[in-house]
Amino acid sequence: MSSEPLTDKITLITGSGRGIGKAIAIAFAGAGAKLILVARTQSQLDETAAVIRDAGGEPATTAADPPARAQATRMASPWTGQLFLLDTVSPHAAARTAQ
Repeated sequence: MSSEPLTDKITLITGSGRGIGKAIAIAFAGAGAKLILVARTQSQLDETAAVIRDAGGEPATTAADPPARAQATRMASPWTGQLFLLDTVSPHAAARTAQ
C-alpha cells in the first residue's frame, strides 16, 4: 500500500487557479491524487499546474467558469469519450451574483 493516501484517486478541483483552491490542489497532488483542475483564468491555472508538474504530478486542466451554466460542460470536454469516476470533488469556485 502506498504511503500517499490519495494515490490514483481522481479529484476535480474548481477554483484551483488561486487561493484555497490552489493550495488544496497542491496538497492533493502531494498526497498522490490525479487532478482535474478548473479555473476561470487560464494563466492562473497554468501557474498551479506548473507547480504540480514541477513536483512530479500530471494535472489535467480546463479553463471554465463552473457557476456559468453555459460553461459547466466545458469542465469535462477534455475527457469526452473517456470513462472515469471521480473519487473526490473539491469545489472552490466563487459564484458571482448580479447586483
